[in-house]
Amino acid sequence: MSNDKKIVLTVVVGGTPTKVETNLNATLRSVAEKAINETHQAVKDLNRWEMTSESGVVLTFDSKVGDAGLKDGDTVNLNLRTGVTG
Repeated sequence: MSNDKKIVLTVVVGGTPTKVETNLNATLRSVAEKAINETHQAVKDLNRWEMTSESGVVLTFDSKVGDAGLKDGDTVNLNLRTGVTG
């Protein structure tokens, strides 16, 4: 399978779901930045956010989508880290 194939992930940002089109070679950082911008979040600094899989596994922003095992239609959660306010 080509790693340039477009896939769509659902990113739930602080409870608000949004669809992000990406590819398997993209970093989770780029996915998170798109999701934060599309949901108009006040806090843009990724150091203040944490991404987790549906099963609760913490995902690192420097990982590639494919390396994280994500596939078309998957959902990830993006929440402010504990103690962070906007």
